[in-house]
Amino acid sequence: MLFRQGIRNYLSSTFPTRKFSFVIDPKCLPFFQQPTYENALQLVIDLRLVSPPVEIAILFPAHLADHATCALAESLEPIVSRIEEPKDISPYVPCSAMPEELRKRLLQDQEEAVQARALLALSRHFQADGIVTLSQLLVDAQYSIYQHDSTRVVPLNEFADIVEVCAHGHSNFGQPPIVIFHLM
Repeated sequence: MLFRQGIRNYLSSTFPTRKFSFVIDPKCLPFFQQPTYENALQLVIDLRLVSPPVEIAILFPAHLADHATCALAESLEPIVSRIEEPKDISPYVPCSAMPEELRKRLLQDQEEAVQARALLALSRHFQADGIVTLSQLLVDAQYSIYQHDSTRVVPLNEFADIVEVCAHGHSNFGQPPIVIFHLM
Protein backbone atom coordinates (compact mmCIF):
# COMPACT_ATOMS: atom_id res chain seq x y z
CA MET A 1 0.00 0.00 0.00
CA LEU A 2 1.31 3.46 -0.90
CA PHE A 3 1.24 6.21 1.72
CA ARG A 4 0.60 9.66 0.35
CA GLN A 5 1.20 13.10 1.81
CA GLY A 6 -1.83 14.38 3.62
CA ILE A 7 -2.75 11.26 5.57
CA ARG A 8 -0.21 11.65 8.39
CA ASN A 9 -2.92 12.01 11.01
CA TYR A 10 -4.51 8.70 10.09
CA LEU A 11 -1.21 6.84 10.44
CA SER A 12 -0.10 8.24 13.79
CA SER A 13 -1.58 5.42 15.87
CA THR A 14 -0.37 2.71 13.46
CA PHE A 15 3.23 3.77 13.00
CA PRO A 16 4.94 5.16 16.10
CA THR A 17 7.65 7.70 15.44
CA ARG A 18 10.74 9.07 17.10
CA LYS A 19 10.71 12.14 14.85
CA PHE A 20 8.63 15.20 15.68
CA SER A 21 8.48 18.65 14.14
CA PHE A 22 6.96 21.91 15.27
CA VAL A 23 6.55 25.15 13.36
CA ILE A 24 7.49 27.97 15.71
CA ASP A 25 5.81 31.35 15.63
CA PRO A 26 8.65 33.88 15.14
CA LYS A 27 7.27 35.92 18.05
CA CYS A 28 8.14 33.01 20.37
CA LEU A 29 11.81 32.74 19.46
CA PRO A 30 13.11 35.54 21.77
CA PHE A 31 11.66 33.66 24.74
CA PHE A 32 14.09 30.80 24.07
CA GLN A 33 16.77 32.94 25.72
CA GLN A 34 14.99 32.55 29.07
CA PRO A 35 16.05 29.69 31.40
CA THR A 36 12.76 27.77 31.15
CA TYR A 37 12.92 27.54 27.38
CA GLU A 38 16.70 27.13 27.29
CA ASN A 39 16.15 23.98 29.36
CA ALA A 40 13.59 22.74 26.83
CA LEU A 41 16.10 23.32 24.03
CA GLN A 42 18.76 21.46 26.02
CA LEU A 43 16.36 18.51 26.35
CA VAL A 44 15.82 18.60 22.57
CA ILE A 45 19.61 18.34 22.15
CA ASP A 46 19.89 15.57 24.74
CA LEU A 47 17.13 13.54 23.08
CA ARG A 48 19.08 13.59 19.83
CA LEU A 49 21.98 11.94 21.65
CA VAL A 50 20.11 8.96 23.13
CA SER A 51 20.18 5.67 21.30
CA PRO A 52 18.01 5.45 19.29
CA PRO A 53 17.52 9.21 19.07
CA VAL A 54 14.27 11.11 19.53
CA GLU A 55 14.43 13.96 17.03
CA ILE A 56 12.43 17.12 17.59
CA ALA A 57 12.75 19.61 14.76
CA ILE A 58 11.83 23.24 15.41
CA LEU A 59 10.95 24.81 12.07
CA PHE A 60 11.44 28.57 11.91
CA PRO A 61 9.59 30.40 9.09
CA ALA A 62 12.11 33.11 8.23
CA HIS A 63 9.76 34.85 5.79
CA LEU A 64 7.39 35.69 8.68
CA ALA A 65 10.11 37.19 10.91
CA ASP A 66 12.04 40.42 11.18
CA HIS A 67 15.82 40.66 10.72
CA ALA A 68 16.66 40.52 14.46
CA THR A 69 14.60 37.38 14.97
CA CYS A 70 16.21 35.75 11.93
CA ALA A 71 19.63 36.49 13.43
CA LEU A 72 18.54 34.89 16.70
CA ALA A 73 17.34 31.81 14.79
CA GLU A 74 20.74 31.53 13.11
CA SER A 75 22.40 31.53 16.53
CA LEU A 76 20.15 28.63 17.59
CA GLU A 77 21.02 26.41 14.62
CA PRO A 78 20.98 23.38 14.35
CA ILE A 79 18.28 23.16 17.05
CA VAL A 80 16.12 25.61 15.13
CA SER A 81 15.88 24.94 11.39
CA ARG A 82 15.16 27.85 9.09
CA ILE A 83 12.48 27.24 6.47
CA GLU A 84 11.55 29.46 3.56
CA GLU A 85 8.06 29.94 2.19
CA PRO A 86 7.31 27.03 -0.13
CA LYS A 87 6.27 28.00 -3.65
CA ASP A 88 3.48 25.43 -3.83
CA ILE A 89 1.88 26.01 -0.42
CA SER A 90 -1.89 25.90 -0.21
CA PRO A 91 -3.50 28.69 1.80
CA TYR A 92 -5.17 27.73 5.03
CA VAL A 93 -8.96 27.95 5.00
CA PRO A 94 -10.73 27.13 8.27
CA CYS A 95 -13.11 24.20 8.12
CA SER A 96 -16.74 25.22 7.60
CA ALA A 97 -17.73 23.02 10.56
CA MET A 98 -15.60 25.13 12.92
CA PRO A 99 -17.59 27.39 15.28
CA GLU A 100 -18.55 30.51 13.34
CA GLU A 101 -16.99 32.97 15.81
CA LEU A 102 -13.55 31.31 15.61
CA ARG A 103 -13.82 30.90 11.86
CA LYS A 104 -14.58 34.60 11.39
CA ARG A 105 -11.65 35.58 13.62
CA LEU A 106 -9.29 33.37 11.58
CA LEU A 107 -10.53 34.85 8.30
CA GLN A 108 -10.00 38.50 9.31
CA ASP A 109 -7.47 40.67 7.51
CA GLN A 110 -5.76 41.73 10.74
CA GLU A 111 -2.07 40.94 11.19
CA GLU A 112 -2.64 38.28 13.87
CA ALA A 113 -5.14 36.37 11.70
CA VAL A 114 -2.92 36.57 8.60
CA GLN A 115 0.05 35.27 10.64
CA ALA A 116 -2.10 32.51 12.16
CA ARG A 117 -3.25 31.32 8.74
CA ALA A 118 0.33 31.38 7.45
CA LEU A 119 1.50 29.24 10.40
CA LEU A 120 -1.39 26.81 9.91
CA ALA A 121 -0.63 26.52 6.19
CA LEU A 122 3.06 25.85 6.92
CA SER A 123 2.19 23.25 9.53
CA ARG A 124 -0.03 21.45 7.06
CA HIS A 125 2.50 21.74 4.22
CA PHE A 126 5.41 20.37 6.26
CA GLN A 127 3.14 17.87 8.07
CA ALA A 128 4.37 19.22 11.39
CA ASP A 129 3.18 17.80 14.67
CA GLY A 130 2.17 21.23 15.88
CA ILE A 131 2.61 24.98 16.01
CA VAL A 132 4.31 26.62 18.99
CA THR A 133 2.79 30.06 19.42
CA LEU A 134 1.88 33.00 21.61
CA SER A 135 -1.02 34.00 19.33
CA GLN A 136 -4.13 34.38 21.45
CA LEU A 137 -6.22 33.70 18.35
CA LEU A 138 -4.60 30.31 17.78
CA VAL A 139 -4.66 29.45 21.49
CA ASP A 140 -8.37 30.31 21.70
CA ALA A 141 -9.07 28.13 18.67
CA GLN A 142 -6.63 25.31 19.47
CA TYR A 143 -9.19 22.60 20.25
CA SER A 144 -11.40 23.49 17.32
CA ILE A 145 -8.42 23.58 14.96
CA TYR A 146 -7.27 20.19 16.22
CA GLN A 147 -10.77 18.73 15.95
CA HIS A 148 -11.44 19.96 12.43
CA ASP A 149 -7.97 20.19 10.86
CA SER A 150 -5.89 17.79 13.00
CA THR A 151 -3.33 20.53 13.63
CA ARG A 152 -2.08 20.80 17.19
CA VAL A 153 -1.58 24.30 18.57
CA VAL A 154 0.92 24.36 21.43
CA PRO A 155 0.96 27.50 23.57
CA LEU A 156 4.56 28.55 24.21
CA ASN A 157 4.23 27.92 27.96
CA GLU A 158 3.40 24.26 27.20
CA PHE A 159 6.30 23.62 24.81
CA ALA A 160 8.63 22.27 27.52
CA ASP A 161 5.88 19.86 28.57
CA ILE A 162 5.47 18.59 25.00
CA VAL A 163 9.21 17.96 24.72
CA GLU A 164 9.11 16.09 28.02
CA VAL A 165 6.14 14.01 26.81
CA CYS A 166 8.18 13.05 23.72
CA ALA A 167 11.00 11.97 26.02
CA HIS A 168 8.85 10.01 28.46
CA GLY A 169 6.85 8.43 25.65
CA HIS A 170 10.06 6.81 24.46
CA SER A 171 11.23 5.84 27.96
CA ASN A 172 13.90 8.51 28.08
CA PHE A 173 13.96 9.96 31.54
CA GLY A 174 16.42 12.43 32.94
CA GLN A 175 19.09 10.53 34.79
CA PRO A 176 19.58 11.71 38.35
CA PRO A 177 23.13 12.55 39.29
CA ILE A 178 25.05 9.77 41.00
CA VAL A 179 25.84 10.67 44.58
CA ILE A 180 28.55 8.69 46.34
CA PHE A 181 28.71 8.78 50.10
CA HIS A 182 31.97 8.07 51.86
CA LEU A 183 31.55 6.44 55.21
CA MET A 184 34.37 6.84 57.67
